[in-house]
Parts: sequence; C-alpha cells; structure tokens
Amino acid sequence: MEVVYLICTGLSVGFISSFFGIGGGVITIPMLFILFPNVPVQAFIPVSLGLIFLNSTTNNYHFYKSGLSPSKKTFLNFFITCLIGAGLGSYILYLIDSDMIKKVFASLLVLSFLKTLFSEAENQVGELKEPQMLLGMTGFLGSFISSITGLGGGIIFVPMLLSLIKLPIIYISPFSNAAMMFATLIGIIPHLLNPLETAGFGLNSFYEEGFVGHVNFVFIIILYIGSILSSKLGTRLNTKVEFKTKKYLLSFLLAFFAVRMFLN
Repeated sequence: MEVVYLICTGLSVGFISSFFGIGGGVITIPMLFILFPNVPVQAFIPVSLGLIFLNSTTNNYHFYKSGLSPSKKTFLNFFITCLIGAGLGSYILYLIDSDMIKKVFASLLVLSFLKTLFSEAENQVGELKEPQMLLGMTGFLGSFISSITGLGGGIIFVPMLLSLIKLPIIYISPFSNAAMMFATLIGIIPHLLNPLETAGFGLNSFYEEGFVGHVNFVFIIILYIGSILSSKLGTRLNTKVEFKTKKYLLSFLLAFFAVRMFLN
C-alpha cells in the first residue's frame, strides 16, 4: 500500500513542478513524514532532492521543445551559483537539529503562501530579459534553502523570478526548473557520501536496501514513476491557465501543507 501512496505522491509532484515551477518538496516531504514517521528528516531531504532533479530535467526537456528555455548564459549562471549555494547548504544541514529543520520548512511555506497570495498579476506577457546578477542571486539563495529543507528551491525561485526579476509569467516555470535542476543535483551529492544507520527505522528490507549514504533510490524511483506520468500535462497547462487561477491554487497548496507541518 505504501508503494501506491508513493506513486500518487509522485503524480502530484510531477504536475505541480511543471505547472507551478516549484519542486514538489512541499508534497514529498510531508507525505514521507506520514508514511515513515520513524525515519529522520535528513533521510527524506535527499529523496526530495533526487526526485526534483529527475522531474526538473524532464520538464526542461519539455520546455526546450516548446521554445521556452533560458539562454545558455543563464544556464551557466545557475550552475555556478547553485554550486556555491547547494554546497554550503548541504554542509550546514548536518549541523542543524531535525526538529529545527521542520520548523524552518513550515515557516518557509507560510512566507511563500503570503508572498504568492498577495503577488500582483503583472508581466504576464512582454519582452524576455535575463539580468544575470539578479538571476545569480536567485540561484544562490534558492539552492542554499533547497539543500537545507529539501524543497528544491522552487519555493524561493518562483517569488524572486516574479517580483525581483519580473519575468513574463510564461517563463517562470521554465526558469525555475532550470535552476532547480542544478540546485538539486549539486545538493544531493554530499548526501551520497554520508553513511546512514537504518536500524530502528522500522523499514522493510525492500526500502532499506535502497539506501546509498542518506539517499534512498527505491523511494526516488517509485516517486518518479508517478511524476513522469503527469509532468507533460503540467507543461501544457502552464501556457493556458490564467495567472490569477494559478496564484490561488498555489496559495491553497502552500497553506495546506504549512498547517500540516505545524500540526505535526
């Protein structure tokens, strides 16, 4: 039954990552908390990062085919700034208490909910500009927070791309997915090198054998099977749904999981 829940979680993540431009950690991590309550948060974060990397890579391919991808210069910018931010965040993660990470996670969801809810429907169309310095700041901050919380960075990337860089709405998800691809790839590497003692987690052997360091590839593969089925639908709807509708849907999603995290 857990496999069914994981696949359904993957379906949700695949859609929201391509439609909203957020990584899906807001769904993945709370669901993993519910399904496997004895597993520490440090083991869930790399699962979320691994899934978001696969999702964002798939989404980037779809956006490239649609002619919405960032320039090569922006891709390089994101790679460098995400390398710095994700590396620093992954190092700090293991110095922070697990309960503190949960509180940071829930607080970020609340802030993102408020930011999204009160954002204006500006710049839905217009000329695409790529200010490299601001994009670099976005890459660094998003990847740093991604590595600590497992959110993938989209929670930070999307509001900054909207309000700071003022990208046309149609480009928000493509740019966010480009940054997330680098942030999660770099962020997951240190987790592979950290051994994890799984005794006491209550997992069956099927899941336990999936660990390489702190990264559980069984969880990632099952989740990705679900997500790959829905990511193309989100990419198509990204260009068709009004900004206001997307804003309210995303706000509701963020508020729901923020409440769940605080209650837990």
